[in-house]
Amino acid sequence: MRTLKAVLLFTGLLLVPMSALAQGTIAGVVTDASGAILPGVTVEASSPALIEKVRTAVTGETGLYSIPNLRPGRYTVTFILPGFTSVRREGIELTGSFTATVNAQLAVGAVAETVTVTGEAAIVDIQSTATSTVLDGETINAIPSSRVYSSLAALIPGVQSNRQDVGGALGDIMNSVVAHGQGGGDTRVIQNNLPMLSMQTAGNAPGMQSLNMSQFSEMTIETSGASAEWETGGVRINLIPRDGGNQFSGSGYVAFTNDSMQGDNFTQRLRDLGLRTPTQVLKTYDLVPALGGPIRRDSVWFYWTGRYAVSDSNPGGAFYNKNAKDPTAWTYEADTAQAGHNYTSWKSSGLRVTWQATPRNKIALQWDEHDRCSCLSFVAENRSPEAASDRRSPRQHLYQGQWTVPISNRILFDASAVSRVEVWGNMEPRSGGFPSAFAPGMIRVLEQSTGLSYRGWNTYNSNVLEGQQFTANVTYVTGAHSFKTGVTGSEGQGLFNTRNFTPFDYRFNRGVPNQVTLRDLPLDTERHLWSLGMYAQDRWTTGKLTLNGAVRFDLFRNGFDAQSLGPSLLNPGRNISFPAQDNLKWEDVSYRSGAAYDVFGTGRTALRASVNKYIGGQQLNGLASDPNPILRLVTQTNRSWRDANGNYVVDCALLNPLANGECGAMSNRNFGQFVPGATYDPELLQGFGVRPYNWEFSAGMAHELLPRVSLDVAYFRRIFGNFTVTDNLAVSPSDYSRFSVTAATDPRLPGGGGQVISDLYNLNPDKVGFVDDFVTLASNYGKQTQHWNGFDVSLAHRGIQGLRLQGGFSTGKQMEDNCDVVAKTDNPSTLYCHTEEAFLTQVKLLAAYTIPVVDVQVSGTLQSLPGPEIAANARFTNADVQPSLGRPLSGGAANVTVN
Repeated sequence: MRTLKAVLLFTGLLLVPMSALAQGTIAGVVTDASGAILPGVTVEASSPALIEKVRTAVTGETGLYSIPNLRPGRYTVTFILPGFTSVRREGIELTGSFTATVNAQLAVGAVAETVTVTGEAAIVDIQSTATSTVLDGETINAIPSSRVYSSLAALIPGVQSNRQDVGGALGDIMNSVVAHGQGGGDTRVIQNNLPMLSMQTAGNAPGMQSLNMSQFSEMTIETSGASAEWETGGVRINLIPRDGGNQFSGSGYVAFTNDSMQGDNFTQRLRDLGLRTPTQVLKTYDLVPALGGPIRRDSVWFYWTGRYAVSDSNPGGAFYNKNAKDPTAWTYEADTAQAGHNYTSWKSSGLRVTWQATPRNKIALQWDEHDRCSCLSFVAENRSPEAASDRRSPRQHLYQGQWTVPISNRILFDASAVSRVEVWGNMEPRSGGFPSAFAPGMIRVLEQSTGLSYRGWNTYNSNVLEGQQFTANVTYVTGAHSFKTGVTGSEGQGLFNTRNFTPFDYRFNRGVPNQVTLRDLPLDTERHLWSLGMYAQDRWTTGKLTLNGAVRFDLFRNGFDAQSLGPSLLNPGRNISFPAQDNLKWEDVSYRSGAAYDVFGTGRTALRASVNKYIGGQQLNGLASDPNPILRLVTQTNRSWRDANGNYVVDCALLNPLANGECGAMSNRNFGQFVPGATYDPELLQGFGVRPYNWEFSAGMAHELLPRVSLDVAYFRRIFGNFTVTDNLAVSPSDYSRFSVTAATDPRLPGGGGQVISDLYNLNPDKVGFVDDFVTLASNYGKQTQHWNGFDVSLAHRGIQGLRLQGGFSTGKQMEDNCDVVAKTDNPSTLYCHTEEAFLTQVKLLAAYTIPVVDVQVSGTLQSLPGPEIAANARFTNADVQPSLGRPLSGGAANVTVN
């Protein structure tokens, strides 16, 4: 693995201008009493939130001014021009990336005279086209939640999480969040305008790191209209860190629940459907101390926070196996006296030190250390504890540096860089330790009739990743324009190791063996990446109209270090080496544009529209991993198995790809061979404009219904492109035989069931095991489409008379069609090539209210979401298939699963 470049980034990057924080802006126009514009007016924005206390700007020739990159807080804005009365506006509240419009009218008067105006802060952003929601620290502290960014983001209309949490009952689960049909790999978690990406995943989860929300003063969740600072168009979760201050202050947060504080909806209907027990929280607690203050007053500040949290729960219907660890037992017998459970603990500590080196130069350094132990995870009704995993992250280091310099009223430099080390994996179970159900060497069994995995856990892995990221830009602000140009980049590498206790798994159907899965492990792979993005964007305001435009150019480079494979349990003679090689070489141009219009010129009603092109997120996964020469080797295959003598031993020559003994032919005859099982089209891996992308179209309106109460309605459409397809060149559509089956009669099926399901295909017996996969762009075969359409309606009531309220609903549907492509690849079935959802609607609400008489706060959250997609998967045996197919299923298969 290549050495870490932390020293280079932390010293070298502090010498160049970096990205301005994605924070708030105060902007407006200054006129005289007659309405004529006033250029040359000095505008001062002051707030305790600013370490430098005051930020200034000067109105341009059009009377406009803009003060960007302001931290969240309450501001006083003062307008000064010789010969005119000064005007001071108080109580301007900034959150997130909100642009507060603050206009002023100056009258002729004495220089020393000042008029103070106190009024309601603007609640409608009339300049931005992004859709965003802010959760400040008070709201995060108030509402019942797990205090993890993904669970908090899931409270926003339009945002979907892959795991549903209620009030924090699941603990600090690092969920993936998406919105408006986006892919999870496009989501970004941002701190100080720097993506907190794991080097492996391209999505929002920062590896196994558990971010402590007490470190942050607020979070902003953007669901559309991403700026050109980021290449992707997924959900952006921007976290604003706390800096400490001139007064020592401390806080503590404690959360606790257990099984006696939980209700359930375990009805008789659920019992009749087969659920034996409901999901139950055993215990969840979260302890968070924090302390901040001055190291040197008005110069150096610190903020420290720690965290210890535990989540322990019983998944519904999950029990330990009475036969666990017994090598002679091949059945699962539920121990109803011992429910299965998932257990996770988190430990973290973080320190941020901020130094105001000069009135203009601010430097911040941050250190985070994390330890996570999902010591028993993925236990479920269909996974017994001995077949689950011991998922740990014993070491997570994160170091971050930032340098901010407002050079003048018009120019801002900001420097940020982050270095991180991640060690994590599904670790080898510790002998005699927790969990006690693990027994290395036991062969795992999948019961096909129920989907239950039990008896053993055979594969484990460990991963070490090192990476650095930076952003770089300069912001130039005039009265009418806010221009920004800059660079983003990342560099990283990873070592991935995969092992197993036994080289195969078994599959049973109602206790009868019918398939064995072979694995040729261990595998050790090394990968690295390098990326660079350059962008320029401008916001131009003229009268009531604000136009936003940007262009971004991205380079992405990826390759594999020199690697080798030694002997394996099934292949003791294995010994092969591969030299270092390049992989992805992508160049892309993406585009942003938008317009916002202040309809009545009052700052209370804005029309917005935007058209944006984004590219897909990419890290050390997917196409940056799969073409690795080691991973292209076929290291896993299936073969049918009939245990004729009932000894639960696969009595055949396992490495002989042809049918022999108790085994059918291998599903892939390249298994265990030193030949690649797949090839990749160079036009897919290298070139301009071949990276996956999507277009986002949005239009909407924001309106202030009442003081501090706003309504936002918006329509969204997203269109995806540059799909990939895998074509097995060893077979063609003519090598498949068509057949049909008849669905069972069941009132839960469309029309009560009993319909004939046709357009099913089975590979001819003489072609079983022949695989020569070719991965390329789907457009080489035909047209493939995917799009999402929907709209959001949101209502917000911002902190007045002790009430905080926000929520709304979102609805949308997705369509996918690849019929033109599927018909030209190896399997000609078009049965499910066109899918179209119904409109799926979700409702979200959060509220907190302080009862004035007793000074007690009450709060709550509500989520109403569509459930998971319902499938009806049935297994059809050879007796069901042969009348239509004219022969048994190929490869000795005992059955086929049909939806």
